[in-house]
Amino acid sequence: MKNRSLKILMVIISLSTGLIAQQRMQPLGGQSKAQEEVAEEKEGLPEYEGMSLLNTNIGWEGPITEDYIIGPGDVFSVSILSMEQAFYQVPVGPDGSIHLPGTGKADVKDMTLNQAVSHIQSLIKLQYPKAKISVSLSQIKRLNIPITGALEAPGVVTIFANTRLSDILMRHRIKPTARLYAVQIHHNNGQVDTINVIHHRMTGNMDGNPMLLMGDRIYIPYGNIEEDIVHVTGEKEFQSLIAVEPGTSLETFVQGYISYTSNLKINGITVIRDNERFDFKPNEYSSYRLKGGDIISLYRNEPVSVVGFVHIPGSYPYYPNFTVNDYISLAGGISREGSLKSIKILRSDGSSDSDLNSHLNPGDVIEVKRSFSDFLVGDINVLSVITTTASLILTWIAATK
Repeated sequence: MKNRSLKILMVIISLSTGLIAQQRMQPLGGQSKAQEEVAEEKEGLPEYEGMSLLNTNIGWEGPITEDYIIGPGDVFSVSILSMEQAFYQVPVGPDGSIHLPGTGKADVKDMTLNQAVSHIQSLIKLQYPKAKISVSLSQIKRLNIPITGALEAPGVVTIFANTRLSDILMRHRIKPTARLYAVQIHHNNGQVDTINVIHHRMTGNMDGNPMLLMGDRIYIPYGNIEEDIVHVTGEKEFQSLIAVEPGTSLETFVQGYISYTSNLKINGITVIRDNERFDFKPNEYSSYRLKGGDIISLYRNEPVSVVGFVHIPGSYPYYPNFTVNDYISLAGGISREGSLKSIKILRSDGSSDSDLNSHLNPGDVIEVKRSFSDFLVGDINVLSVITTTASLILTWIAATK
């Protein structure tokens, strides 16, 4: 009878210990209800984008130069100091002329700023030969520039007269198949300038980023499937058809043609041409030349996983400059039960270490273990298990006497 009771007691203790351990255990995979609630927040983490085409801020890069072309909408300030002082502002009218009080009409159409100032001063000097005359440009005109071609929404954009081509492109969604290496600016005199925006992106050469003039029209040509369209494959944002200047190296393509996140794995790219596969390493990118019809496969870095006793365990994008502490912060920090001293880094190559300042690699796993103090005195801990077990044993002994 006693042996049977002892066996029953051992089963009860085993079940109690198993349930307690199961309650305290936190799985490496899967998400709890709390984790699911914050899943959307993780989607908003920074992706460190490349060059954006959506920024609408346009500023001044410097003072207006003397070769600035005067036109309707510009405003001059005129100061005349003689026996009496006169100050007034005069706008350039639609016909390109201004009206100077007490002097008459001055035609400044298509003059440079320097020429217009000299012309205005000379006319006023005829009326006031001994006066001290000052003429300056106080306000610049606005231009309406039509922009058409490979855009999501072609139309007309209103800009200041000192605006450059890149400022306008940043205000529009440009289709991937746009020939950004051959953007056309059509002038009123019939001249057409072809601008390589990609070259400007990579070198900063201002020849590829001219200021717009009154009457200019921008046209962005579409690429041609047979001539310059390549198919880029990969995950999510790496699925697209892109127009690439024929003869462009794979290195230039990576640096100038695609916007990508830090998750892009650039130490290996595959190109399929005429059903033949070519695998390239970074030292080969500069020598391989792309042509229309190529299929370019880009790959993602594996994420870094944070598991164990953190508030939001899961997988996070790989950031080359992030430390273990950075990833733990992304995971909401260490929970009350976890310990900074019990962190273990499981490497993708099978090795492991616990150096919090060590360099992380794609695919690494950060495991935050339960602290020893919480193990001893937590809500359900070793001491409570021992106490409960002892009480059961004492109760059983008393009942069997």
